[in-house]
Amino acid sequence: MATETVDKNKIITAIGDAVLQLIVLMSSVENNKINMVPYEGSWTAPQLLRHVTKSISGMAKAMDMDANPASRNPGERIEELKIVFLDFSKKMKSFEFIIPEDGTYEKQIAIDDLNKSFNQFKEKANNANLNELVE
Repeated sequence: MATETVDKNKIITAIGDAVLQLIVLMSSVENNKINMVPYEGSWTAPQLLRHVTKSISGMAKAMDMDANPASRNPGERIEELKIVFLDFSKKMKSFEFIIPEDGTYEKQIAIDDLNKSFNQFKEKANNANLNELVE
């Protein structure tokens, strides 16, 4: 069994900081521009929040699933994931289940939904065993 080498609070804090930065950015978008697509093939600002909300909700749901003891250090791929997700020069394809719905969004509802999903994630993460991995 792997030993827990990842600081759970550090991860939750880092995700919380990213969520807060997204909320600050979303709050700065003018209401009359909130549902405008900035360039072809991209999402609107609230669609981006919806994508992140769905991603965070998915992680929270995964924490309720049966897991197996990790056969590797659970934190060994954190740096690799940072490199992949922070490389804004590449456009990645999203999994279907976290693609935001088309339509008109309300700024505050998008922000509230993101906060709600992060709070659920935080609650589940606080009780999660980082030495287990979901398949």
